[in-house]
Amino acid sequence: ITHGFDSDANGWVTAMAEAIPNYPSFPGDTFSIYKITLTNDGSSYSYVYELDNGILPFDTDSGQIIIKFDWSQMAGSPADVLDPFNDDTSTFVVAQLLYDVIAQPNMISDLNGHALVEYPIHLIGHSRGASLMNELSYILGTNGIWVDHLTTLDPHPLNNDGNEDLGFFPTDASASNTWANVLFHDNYWETLGSDLSLDPHGQWTDGAYNRQLY
Repeated sequence: ITHGFDSDANGWVTAMAEAIPNYPSFPGDTFSIYKITLTNDGSSYSYVYELDNGILPFDTDSGQIIIKFDWSQMAGSPADVLDPFNDDTSTFVVAQLLYDVIAQPNMISDLNGHALVEYPIHLIGHSRGASLMNELSYILGTNGIWVDHLTTLDPHPLNNDGNEDLGFFPTDASASNTWANVLFHDNYWETLGSDLSLDPHGQWTDGAYNRQLY
């Protein structure tokens, strides 16, 4: 599960992660919630992970591993132009970096040499995070990996070709389509508020079950 522009993996991301085990059809009572944080020090990228809630994966009765992905240092914010330590990085770049992390067999030592991409995958992203997750689904597909479920929440960029947005944001991956390796894609979007609002509206996404929340 990941956030979008000017956000992080706290707040609603944590609330969603912790709500998943309460779903009536959740297959068990125990689970693992990890947080992966990706950062850029100006010359290289690095990640850290932590078991944020629950117990070790092989000790659970559900087998469910929930990941909160935090790329807040690179997701952009209104203060970026004044903050040399912040970075507004294209979702093309972040998606590839995230793939490199989750494809590592020793990335989470608690998995005893297994990579996260070996397990069934459900990707969830909001706004620019939906662009990131859609691009990640593409990268997984080019490596022969199926995505069981992709959920996009008010995806941004809107149904465009991934061109530069508003002249000062980086060029992001388009969130407008569904790749052939994605078994099910659901998309939730809204057009609430004024057209002059700085909050981008969502839009219909090709190949998905689309639901407008108005």
